[in-house]
Amino acid sequence: MEGLYKACVNYSVGNPQAYQNLEIFPINAKKGGKQSDLDYIVLGEGLQQGKVHIQETGNVNQLWLSNNSEKDLLIIKGEYVVGGKQNRMITVNGLVAAHTGRMYIPVHCVQHGRWNMEKDFGLGKFAVSAQLRGSVMKSASGSGGQHQTWGGVRCLLSLGEVHSGSEDFNEMYRSKEADINAYLRGFKKEKGQIGAVAVVQYNSGPQFFIDMFDQAGTFSKHYERLLASYALDAVVQRGGNANVSKSDAERFLEAALKMQTSESPSISLGTDHEINGNGAQGSALVHEETMVYLGARNNIERRDIAPDLPRRTPPFRTPSPFRTGGFERHGGCFGPFEDSFGDPLPPRRGKIR
Repeated sequence: MEGLYKACVNYSVGNPQAYQNLEIFPINAKKGGKQSDLDYIVLGEGLQQGKVHIQETGNVNQLWLSNNSEKDLLIIKGEYVVGGKQNRMITVNGLVAAHTGRMYIPVHCVQHGRWNMEKDFGLGKFAVSAQLRGSVMKSASGSGGQHQTWGGVRCLLSLGEVHSGSEDFNEMYRSKEADINAYLRGFKKEKGQIGAVAVVQYNSGPQFFIDMFDQAGTFSKHYERLLASYALDAVVQRGGNANVSKSDAERFLEAALKMQTSESPSISLGTDHEINGNGAQGSALVHEETMVYLGARNNIERRDIAPDLPRRTPPFRTPSPFRTGGFERHGGCFGPFEDSFGDPLPPRRGKIR
Protein backbone atom coordinates (compact mmCIF):
# COMPACT_ATOMS: atom_id res chain seq x y z
CA MET A 1 0.00 0.00 0.00
CA GLU A 2 1.32 3.40 -0.96
CA GLY A 3 0.73 5.34 2.21
CA LEU A 4 -2.60 5.35 4.03
CA TYR A 5 -4.49 7.78 1.82
CA LYS A 6 -6.44 5.13 -0.10
CA ALA A 7 -7.42 3.31 3.10
CA CYS A 8 -8.89 6.27 4.96
CA VAL A 9 -12.42 7.66 4.88
CA ASN A 10 -13.03 10.43 2.32
CA TYR A 11 -12.50 13.51 4.50
CA SER A 12 -12.28 17.28 4.65
CA VAL A 13 -10.62 19.53 7.22
CA GLY A 14 -12.97 22.02 8.84
CA ASN A 15 -12.42 25.52 10.15
CA PRO A 16 -10.43 25.77 13.38
CA GLN A 17 -11.72 26.20 16.89
CA ALA A 18 -9.25 27.85 19.24
CA TYR A 19 -8.78 28.58 22.91
CA GLN A 20 -5.57 30.32 24.02
CA ASN A 21 -2.64 28.18 22.83
CA LEU A 22 -4.70 25.24 21.55
CA GLU A 23 -6.20 25.06 18.07
CA ILE A 24 -8.37 22.15 16.83
CA PHE A 25 -9.05 21.50 13.16
CA PRO A 26 -11.89 18.96 12.84
CA ILE A 27 -11.46 16.15 10.34
CA ASN A 28 -14.93 15.45 8.97
CA ALA A 29 -16.25 12.70 6.76
CA LYS A 30 -17.30 14.29 3.48
CA LYS A 31 -21.03 14.70 3.06
CA GLY A 32 -22.39 11.62 1.36
CA GLY A 33 -19.04 9.85 1.75
CA LYS A 34 -19.03 6.26 2.94
CA GLN A 35 -17.65 5.60 6.40
CA SER A 36 -16.38 2.22 7.51
CA ASP A 37 -18.96 -0.46 8.32
CA LEU A 38 -16.61 -2.41 10.60
CA ASP A 39 -18.46 -3.49 13.73
CA TYR A 40 -16.41 -3.28 16.92
CA ILE A 41 -16.46 -1.91 20.45
CA VAL A 42 -13.92 0.38 22.12
CA LEU A 43 -12.07 -0.25 25.37
CA GLY A 44 -14.29 1.90 27.57
CA GLU A 45 -17.40 0.08 26.37
CA GLY A 46 -15.91 -3.36 26.90
CA LEU A 47 -14.73 -2.60 30.43
CA GLN A 48 -18.04 -0.99 31.37
CA GLN A 49 -20.01 -3.95 30.02
CA GLY A 50 -17.79 -6.38 31.93
CA LYS A 51 -16.92 -8.21 28.72
CA VAL A 52 -13.32 -7.01 28.53
CA HIS A 53 -10.88 -7.72 31.35
CA ILE A 54 -7.36 -6.44 31.99
CA GLN A 55 -5.11 -8.16 34.54
CA GLU A 56 -1.53 -8.04 35.80
CA THR A 57 1.02 -10.49 34.41
CA GLY A 58 3.81 -9.73 36.89
CA ASN A 59 5.67 -7.82 34.17
CA VAL A 60 5.62 -4.01 34.24
CA ASN A 61 5.43 -3.82 30.45
CA GLN A 62 2.77 -6.45 29.77
CA LEU A 63 -0.84 -6.88 30.81
CA TRP A 64 -3.33 -9.66 30.12
CA LEU A 65 -6.33 -8.62 28.05
CA SER A 66 -9.34 -10.79 27.26
CA ASN A 67 -12.25 -9.90 24.98
CA ASN A 68 -15.34 -11.95 25.80
CA SER A 69 -17.55 -9.72 23.66
CA GLU A 70 -19.43 -10.79 20.54
CA LYS A 71 -17.60 -7.98 18.73
CA ASP A 72 -13.99 -7.14 17.97
CA LEU A 73 -12.32 -4.66 20.35
CA LEU A 74 -10.37 -1.56 19.30
CA ILE A 75 -7.52 -0.38 21.52
CA ILE A 76 -5.29 2.57 20.64
CA LYS A 77 -1.93 3.88 21.76
CA GLY A 78 -2.07 6.22 24.70
CA GLU A 79 -5.21 4.81 26.28
CA TYR A 80 -4.78 5.04 30.02
CA VAL A 81 -5.80 2.28 32.41
CA VAL A 82 -5.75 2.84 36.16
CA GLY A 83 -5.58 0.27 38.94
CA GLY A 84 -3.66 -2.98 39.20
CA LYS A 85 -0.22 -2.60 40.71
CA GLN A 86 0.60 0.47 38.61
CA ASN A 87 -1.29 2.76 36.25
CA ARG A 88 -0.36 2.02 32.63
CA MET A 89 -0.42 3.51 29.14
CA ILE A 90 -1.23 1.14 26.27
CA THR A 91 1.52 1.31 23.66
CA VAL A 92 -0.02 -0.52 20.71
CA ASN A 93 -2.92 -0.11 18.31
CA GLY A 94 -4.98 -3.27 17.97
CA LEU A 95 -8.25 -4.77 16.86
CA VAL A 96 -8.68 -7.74 19.19
CA ALA A 97 -10.93 -10.42 17.75
CA ALA A 98 -14.20 -11.30 19.47
CA HIS A 99 -14.04 -14.17 21.97
CA THR A 100 -10.29 -13.80 22.46
CA GLY A 101 -8.98 -15.41 25.62
CA ARG A 102 -6.08 -13.94 27.56
CA MET A 103 -3.44 -12.32 25.37
CA TYR A 104 -0.51 -10.05 26.16
CA ILE A 105 -0.70 -6.36 25.34
CA PRO A 106 2.37 -4.08 25.62
CA VAL A 107 2.11 -1.16 28.04
CA HIS A 108 4.27 1.44 29.78
CA CYS A 109 4.04 2.26 33.44
CA VAL A 110 3.13 5.89 34.16
CA GLN A 111 3.31 5.60 37.94
CA HIS A 112 6.88 4.72 38.77
CA GLY A 113 6.64 4.65 42.56
CA ARG A 114 3.90 2.06 43.17
CA TRP A 115 3.85 -1.74 42.90
CA ASN A 116 0.94 -2.88 45.03
CA MET A 117 -2.52 -4.02 44.10
CA GLU A 118 -5.17 -1.33 44.52
CA LYS A 119 -8.21 -2.32 42.44
CA ASP A 120 -9.17 -3.93 39.15
CA PHE A 121 -8.11 -2.03 36.04
CA GLY A 122 -10.50 0.52 34.61
CA LEU A 123 -10.23 3.15 31.90
CA GLY A 124 -8.85 6.47 33.12
CA LYS A 125 -11.03 9.55 33.04
CA PHE A 126 -8.59 11.12 30.55
CA ALA A 127 -6.14 9.88 27.93
CA VAL A 128 -2.43 10.30 28.53
CA SER A 129 -1.21 13.74 27.43
CA ALA A 130 -0.75 14.23 23.70
CA GLN A 131 2.99 14.68 24.03
CA LEU A 132 3.42 11.54 26.12
CA ARG A 133 1.22 9.59 23.67
CA GLY A 134 3.38 11.00 20.88
CA SER A 135 6.47 9.43 22.41
CA VAL A 136 5.16 5.95 21.53
CA MET A 137 3.49 6.86 18.21
CA LYS A 138 6.72 6.28 16.31
CA SER A 139 6.89 2.58 17.21
CA ALA A 140 4.33 0.31 15.53
CA SER A 141 5.21 -2.53 17.88
CA GLY A 142 4.97 -0.43 21.04
CA SER A 143 8.18 -2.04 22.28
CA GLY A 144 10.85 -0.50 24.47
CA GLY A 145 11.08 3.00 25.85
CA GLN A 146 9.92 2.51 29.46
CA HIS A 147 12.66 4.74 30.87
CA GLN A 148 11.78 7.33 28.23
CA THR A 149 8.15 7.30 29.39
CA TRP A 150 9.13 7.60 33.06
CA GLY A 151 11.35 10.52 32.13
CA GLY A 152 8.49 12.10 30.21
CA VAL A 153 6.17 11.81 33.22
CA ARG A 154 8.81 13.37 35.46
CA CYS A 155 9.29 16.23 33.03
CA LEU A 156 5.56 16.93 32.72
CA LEU A 157 5.18 16.91 36.51
CA SER A 158 8.06 19.40 36.72
CA LEU A 159 6.69 21.62 33.96
CA GLY A 160 3.31 21.63 35.70
CA GLU A 161 4.89 22.20 39.12
CA VAL A 162 3.00 19.17 40.41
CA HIS A 163 4.34 16.93 43.19
CA SER A 164 3.62 13.21 43.23
CA GLY A 165 5.37 10.88 45.64
CA SER A 166 4.77 7.92 43.32
CA GLU A 167 5.51 9.95 40.15
CA ASP A 168 1.92 9.29 39.06
CA PHE A 169 0.86 10.84 35.77
CA ASN A 170 -2.75 10.89 37.01
CA GLU A 171 -1.74 13.55 39.54
CA MET A 172 -1.30 15.95 36.61
CA TYR A 173 -4.99 15.73 35.78
CA ARG A 174 -6.08 15.97 39.39
CA SER A 175 -4.00 19.11 39.89
CA LYS A 176 -4.85 20.76 36.55
CA GLU A 177 -8.48 19.66 36.19
CA ALA A 178 -9.96 23.16 36.55
CA ASP A 179 -7.59 24.54 33.89
CA ILE A 180 -8.27 21.59 31.59
CA ASN A 181 -12.03 22.03 31.97
CA ALA A 182 -11.69 25.66 30.89
CA TYR A 183 -10.12 24.42 27.64
CA LEU A 184 -12.77 21.72 27.18
CA ARG A 185 -15.51 24.36 27.31
CA GLY A 186 -13.83 26.19 24.41
CA PHE A 187 -14.42 23.39 21.88
CA LYS A 188 -17.36 21.55 20.38
CA LYS A 189 -17.43 18.31 18.41
CA GLU A 190 -18.91 18.64 14.93
CA LYS A 191 -21.44 16.39 13.26
CA GLY A 192 -19.70 13.76 11.15
CA GLN A 193 -16.33 14.43 12.78
CA ILE A 194 -13.97 11.45 12.49
CA GLY A 195 -10.81 13.02 13.88
CA ALA A 196 -8.80 16.11 14.65
CA VAL A 197 -5.58 17.89 13.82
CA ALA A 198 -4.66 19.49 17.14
CA VAL A 199 -2.02 22.21 17.36
CA VAL A 200 -0.51 23.13 20.72
CA GLN A 201 1.50 26.34 20.65
CA TYR A 202 4.64 25.83 22.71
CA ASN A 203 7.05 28.65 23.53
CA SER A 204 9.33 27.23 20.82
CA GLY A 205 6.68 26.75 18.15
CA PRO A 206 3.66 24.68 17.17
CA GLN A 207 3.37 20.95 17.84
CA PHE A 208 0.89 19.12 15.59
CA PHE A 209 -1.04 15.96 16.58
CA ILE A 210 -3.42 13.81 14.53
CA ASP A 211 -6.07 11.41 15.81
CA MET A 212 -8.26 10.00 13.02
CA PHE A 213 -10.74 7.11 12.95
CA ASP A 214 -12.82 5.25 10.37
CA GLN A 215 -16.20 6.25 11.85
CA ALA A 216 -17.68 9.33 13.47
CA GLY A 217 -19.16 7.14 16.21
CA THR A 218 -15.73 5.89 17.24
CA PHE A 219 -14.27 9.39 17.36
CA SER A 220 -17.23 10.53 19.45
CA LYS A 221 -16.48 7.83 22.03
CA HIS A 222 -12.87 9.03 22.33
CA TYR A 223 -13.52 12.75 21.89
CA GLU A 224 -13.46 14.04 25.48
CA ARG A 225 -10.42 12.00 26.48
CA LEU A 226 -8.45 13.07 23.41
CA LEU A 227 -9.44 16.71 23.83
CA ALA A 228 -8.29 16.59 27.45
CA SER A 229 -4.95 15.14 26.35
CA TYR A 230 -4.39 18.12 24.02
CA ALA A 231 -5.58 20.52 26.72
CA LEU A 232 -3.14 19.19 29.31
CA ASP A 233 -0.21 19.85 27.00
CA ALA A 234 -1.54 23.35 26.34
CA VAL A 235 -1.92 24.06 30.06
CA VAL A 236 1.60 22.85 30.83
CA GLN A 237 3.38 24.46 27.89
CA ARG A 238 1.86 27.95 28.31
CA GLY A 239 2.81 29.14 24.82
CA GLY A 240 1.34 32.09 22.96
CA ASN A 241 -2.03 32.06 21.23
CA ALA A 242 -2.41 29.46 18.48
CA ASN A 243 -2.21 30.94 14.97
CA VAL A 244 -1.67 28.06 12.54
CA SER A 245 -3.51 28.27 9.22
CA LYS A 246 -6.03 25.74 7.97
CA SER A 247 -3.84 25.09 4.93
CA ASP A 248 -0.95 24.09 7.23
CA ALA A 249 -3.20 21.60 9.02
CA GLU A 250 -4.45 20.19 5.70
CA ARG A 251 -0.94 19.82 4.34
CA PHE A 252 0.35 18.11 7.47
CA LEU A 253 -2.53 15.60 7.48
CA GLU A 254 -2.14 14.90 3.76
CA ALA A 255 1.62 14.46 4.18
CA ALA A 256 1.11 11.93 6.99
CA LEU A 257 -1.47 9.97 4.99
CA LYS A 258 0.62 9.85 1.80
CA MET A 259 3.95 8.84 3.33
CA GLN A 260 5.31 5.37 2.69
CA THR A 261 4.75 3.11 5.69
CA SER A 262 6.46 0.06 7.12
CA GLU A 263 3.98 -2.78 7.62
CA SER A 264 4.02 -5.46 10.32
CA PRO A 265 1.45 -7.88 11.76
CA SER A 266 -0.84 -6.42 14.42
CA ILE A 267 -1.37 -8.07 17.81
CA SER A 268 -4.61 -9.61 16.50
CA LEU A 269 -6.56 -8.48 13.42
CA GLY A 270 -5.18 -6.22 10.70
CA THR A 271 -1.72 -4.73 10.16
CA ASP A 272 0.34 -2.01 11.80
CA HIS A 273 1.66 0.75 9.55
CA GLU A 274 4.54 2.81 10.90
CA ILE A 275 5.11 6.34 9.62
CA ASN A 276 8.55 7.85 10.10
CA GLY A 277 9.26 10.41 7.41
CA ASN A 278 10.66 13.90 7.16
CA GLY A 279 7.36 15.50 8.13
CA ALA A 280 5.55 13.15 10.50
CA GLN A 281 5.93 10.12 12.70
CA GLY A 282 3.21 7.85 13.98
CA SER A 283 1.38 4.62 13.33
CA ALA A 284 -1.92 3.38 11.98
CA LEU A 285 -4.03 0.26 12.18
CA VAL A 286 -5.44 -1.07 8.89
CA HIS A 287 -7.98 -3.90 8.67
CA GLU A 288 -9.80 -5.12 5.56
CA GLU A 289 -8.23 -2.27 3.54
CA THR A 290 -9.69 0.28 5.97
CA MET A 291 -7.61 2.61 8.13
CA VAL A 292 -9.29 2.09 11.49
CA TYR A 293 -7.08 4.55 13.40
CA LEU A 294 -4.16 6.89 12.78
CA GLY A 295 -2.14 8.62 15.48
CA ALA A 296 0.71 10.92 14.44
CA ARG A 297 2.65 14.07 15.30
CA ASN A 298 5.05 16.32 13.43
CA ASN A 299 8.56 14.98 13.40
CA ILE A 300 10.56 16.83 16.03
CA GLU A 301 13.70 15.10 14.79
CA ARG A 302 13.58 17.32 11.71
CA ARG A 303 11.75 20.24 13.32
CA ASP A 304 9.40 20.66 10.37
CA ILE A 305 5.66 20.17 9.99
CA ALA A 306 5.77 18.60 6.53
CA PRO A 307 8.52 18.64 3.91
CA ASP A 308 7.26 21.76 2.13
CA LEU A 309 5.96 23.77 5.09
CA PRO A 310 7.86 26.71 6.55
CA ARG A 311 10.06 26.17 9.57
CA ARG A 312 8.62 28.13 12.45
CA THR A 313 10.70 27.10 15.40
CA PRO A 314 13.68 28.87 17.00
CA PRO A 315 17.16 27.35 17.23
CA PHE A 316 17.47 23.57 17.51
CA ARG A 317 18.12 23.33 21.25
CA THR A 318 17.01 25.44 24.17
CA PRO A 319 18.34 25.10 27.72
CA SER A 320 15.92 23.24 29.99
CA PRO A 321 15.57 24.24 33.65
CA PHE A 322 13.99 20.87 34.41
CA ARG A 323 17.02 18.64 34.13
CA THR A 324 20.75 18.79 34.42
CA GLY A 325 23.15 18.21 31.59
CA GLY A 326 20.47 18.05 28.90
CA PHE A 327 18.26 20.07 26.60
CA GLU A 328 14.56 20.06 25.96
CA ARG A 329 13.36 19.97 22.39
CA HIS A 330 10.36 21.72 20.87
CA GLY A 331 9.37 23.04 24.30
CA GLY A 332 8.89 19.56 25.71
CA CYS A 333 10.85 16.61 27.00
CA PHE A 334 10.93 14.21 24.08
CA GLY A 335 13.33 13.29 21.28
CA PRO A 336 16.89 11.89 21.31
CA PHE A 337 17.55 13.68 24.60
CA GLU A 338 14.29 12.54 26.10
CA ASP A 339 15.79 9.88 28.34
CA SER A 340 18.75 11.99 29.48
CA PHE A 341 17.44 13.20 32.81
CA GLY A 342 20.80 12.32 34.34
CA ASP A 343 21.11 8.61 35.09
CA PRO A 344 18.20 6.42 33.99
CA LEU A 345 15.69 5.62 36.69
CA PRO A 346 16.28 2.10 38.06
CA PRO A 347 13.27 -0.23 37.99
CA ARG A 348 11.81 -0.40 41.47
CA ARG A 349 9.94 -3.67 41.14
CA GLY A 350 8.92 -6.10 38.44
CA LYS A 351 10.52 -6.72 35.08
CA ILE A 352 11.25 -3.91 32.67
CA ARG A 353 11.59 -4.45 28.95
